[in-house]
Amino acid sequence: MRLSSILLAAGVLTMFASRNALPTFTVADSTEVSNMAVADTGLSNERLNNGDGKRFLRGEVNDDEEERLSDANMFKAEKIEQAIGDASYAKTLFRRWKRNKVDWEGAFKKLREMHNLKTDKNVYNLYVNYVAWLEKHHPLGQNLGMKNMFDKAKISKAAKDPTYANNLFGRWKRNNFDMIKVRDQFKAMRITSENPLYNVYTRYAAWLRIHHPKEGTKKLTSYEFLFDRTRIDRTLVDETFANKLFAKWKGRELDSEGVFSKFQTMGVKYDDDLYKVYLNYRAWLEKYHPLPPL
Repeated sequence: MRLSSILLAAGVLTMFASRNALPTFTVADSTEVSNMAVADTGLSNERLNNGDGKRFLRGEVNDDEEERLSDANMFKAEKIEQAIGDASYAKTLFRRWKRNKVDWEGAFKKLREMHNLKTDKNVYNLYVNYVAWLEKHHPLGQNLGMKNMFDKAKISKAAKDPTYANNLFGRWKRNNFDMIKVRDQFKAMRITSENPLYNVYTRYAAWLRIHHPKEGTKKLTSYEFLFDRTRIDRTLVDETFANKLFAKWKGRELDSEGVFSKFQTMGVKYDDDLYKVYLNYRAWLEKYHPLPPL
């Protein structure tokens, strides 16, 4: 538990702060990064007064590059002082520490060596807040990335919002989730083919075939994409999507006979769902594009 790190730090404070007794701080006191007033921390107050503090809000490229290249730059006096007085910036700094693999021990060592953690209660509080932040956002032994990517609320939103679905699909792909891994994840969540949310999986499979076809696999043409089976099946459960797809078929000058001819090559004779989509398209044409009277 990272709690032991706080107890260790508290022991260090007890040893080295005999002249200035400090209050006791606990993880509970620091569940969220507090808005601490900038006090005399032993750092130079002039750095914030002369406008250098604003430099962090501008996000200069040079500083960002330095921060990625050197741990020391992430613990500059200006940055620590800024984080002590600005809770929002503190969270930004914590994320940078985490990205650069600075754990609670690394933060303790840097703050002790560079910023008098053993005698400065504000620096110590910053450290305690970092430990609490790690506990909340990066708990040991838990893969929050997996949990967040497959949160049921996110999958439900993807089922209703195609734009959001594309963003979620991109995230799955970037994290190396192929069709099989996503299918297994859905199975673990008990989202089966009888569940409407399962359609998100079938759409992801289609998305992969279109945007990330396997080597040697022929990429779908725009016309073939119009008749991708996962999209056709989606029209049965998503009326808004059905209207959009039917409009695209109409834009290709496909009447009901043209669509039926295409469906024949897809086995409509033995496929009730496919035949139902054909009937729906014919009804859609009669409603929105009726033929002129004879």
